[in-house]
Amino acid sequence: MVNTFLNKMVQNNKGITLMEVLIVLLIIILLAAASGATFYSSIQLQKLKNCANKIMSDIQYIRTVAQNGGSRAVLQLTSNIYSEDIDGDGYKEYYIAFLDNNKNGSYDASIDTIKIHGSQNNALCSNNIQVDPGTSLNPRKIIFDPLGFLKLGAGNRNIFLKIGKQAIRIEIVSLTGMLRYYLNRNNCNDDNNSTCSINDEWTELK
Repeated sequence: MVNTFLNKMVQNNKGITLMEVLIVLLIIILLAAASGATFYSSIQLQKLKNCANKIMSDIQYIRTVAQNGGSRAVLQLTSNIYSEDIDGDGYKEYYIAFLDNNKNGSYDASIDTIKIHGSQNNALCSNNIQVDPGTSLNPRKIIFDPLGFLKLGAGNRNIFLKIGKQAIRIEIVSLTGMLRYYLNRNNCNDDNNSTCSINDEWTELK
């Protein structure tokens, strides 16, 4: 488009005015800005997908840990939307997973066995990802019994992950921890501060 515009001006033999040069520069700037925004959005989405896949993999892993260890196993999310040092080891994470040896559902460093936790330069998902408040795990835990079944059932158990207006929903759809995940299609009601819910528009990812 820009080349066509320049060719027409040259063919007119009138030369190029300052105004015409400014118009061409403006068009180039707008095109570059649009491309940059799309590229940045793609990077954010990939980070979100990577985080969702990591969490789903760890949920399946901790279920296997429960079965092999003959004890309850817990995946514990942070108490808020940001990463924090859940297990007191000095590193932040969005979740930990542990073998719940005293069967109280809460991590006790003197009794329970950590299986997944944050480490240096690894917050178990990037720090700019949030665990949305709409997450319907109560109280922000996934608990498997020694047979690998979800304690408290599987109904309406979702984890919502967000970067800016982009969001992914991880849904637990069976008592054995079968998982699906979905990409949000309406920016959780087009508001950075809104809480995601299952009533938003979601498209299943494969």
